[in-house]
Amino acid sequence: MAKKPSFRIGKVTIRQLRPGTHELRWSDPVERRDVKRRVYGALSDAKKSAEHINLLIHQGKGYLPGRKVAPTLKQGFAEWLRLSSMREETKRDTAFVIGRFLRWAESNYPGVSDWSLIRPKMVQEMILFLKREGKAFDTQRLYLRPVLGAWRYVRENYGESVPPVPRITLKRPPREEISILHPVEVHSLLAWLKDHARHLWSIGTLQATCGLRMWEAAFLRKSDIDFELGTVTVTKTPYHEPKNRNSYRTLPIPVEAMKAIEQTLSHARVCSLSEVFLSPTGRVWNRTSLASAWRRALERASRDLGNPRLLGIPPRKLRGFFATSASRLGASDRVLKRYLGHAQGDILGEHYRAVDLAELREVSSRMESWRSLISGTESGNIPETGFRGKALSL
Repeated sequence: MAKKPSFRIGKVTIRQLRPGTHELRWSDPVERRDVKRRVYGALSDAKKSAEHINLLIHQGKGYLPGRKVAPTLKQGFAEWLRLSSMREETKRDTAFVIGRFLRWAESNYPGVSDWSLIRPKMVQEMILFLKREGKAFDTQRLYLRPVLGAWRYVRENYGESVPPVPRITLKRPPREEISILHPVEVHSLLAWLKDHARHLWSIGTLQATCGLRMWEAAFLRKSDIDFELGTVTVTKTPYHEPKNRNSYRTLPIPVEAMKAIEQTLSHARVCSLSEVFLSPTGRVWNRTSLASAWRRALERASRDLGNPRLLGIPPRKLRGFFATSASRLGASDRVLKRYLGHAQGDILGEHYRAVDLAELREVSSRMESWRSLISGTESGNIPETGFRGKALSL
């Protein structure tokens, strides 16, 4: 019987067995054995399959029917991110970091097109690049986590075509002293904000006297505030999702903070049906607008108050001021953790030790007298700061 005529596309041979059925043959570079596969359909379909297999052979990956082919770097990251349980806000931040890594990889390793070609040295080179740029430890960690996370996901789902995930650890820098503003500085800053940047005054007050995270404070809604009980509730809103499950909480707050909220609502030029705090343009805050507003305000406050420390300690550190002050005023660490929305860190706190509203109110009650720490009349005298700006009255 005469042998059917055949032709080649690269390293793949195509032979028609009968109308509508073609046989493809090639040598797999991974398994190092000859492989054949039948393709049903028109000749054009067989040619497309042959072109795809030929491309994989030239990339050194080969192709075996039934063997999963690794996705491209971009596809693997996108699939991992889509299926992850991150908050939408965290997904956006992670996508930004992934985009920067992909651009770096394309520039430094242009031949690495998919996850089968990725190697540990690429990640190590990236870390060295970040170090040379002077990036902080936390920045290095933020770049490393999505790369290893996506790599692990692709390896689990696409098998042996993807190299094993390497064990790469970052060396932590020496522990630094916790930097926070001291009571006299916070007192003066809040007074300055009230007079010159009222749109940030109430937010800053909630951060400093209640320990709310910046976004927890900025995205409070009117429905989250109980003026009769003197509480605020941190929960998911259309603009913000709490950091983790411990961040969902209802807190009694000091009278000072509640009055700041009331004054913000009563003096507002533009009112929202749901939001408490709006930007000077009458819009809901976003990451960029709030960060820019704080930066401009602290630059001015630093000049007016003669205190350059205001530029070196970011506004999110007002939460650190709260934690330190509440502890120095006698709040227990276990109750303070719950107030801040932190995990308790042990089985007792996680499963058995309940913390009720009355105990949380003890924290807010102690913070009513946080200004007593200015003169050191409570435990834990405040160390010398070198700041000699005038303490403005509130």
